[in-house]
Amino acid sequence: MGVFLRAAFFLSLLRLALYFIAGIGIVYAIAKWLHRR
Repeated sequence: MGVFLRAAFFLSLLRLALYFIAGIGIVYAIAKWLHRR
């Protein structure tokens, strides 16, 4: 049970990190597109 809980926690943390990186990438792309215009 402990191993399953740890795996679920790690997966949620990984998903948060992916969302964080994707958000930064989207903001960076929008800023670059606005700056180019």
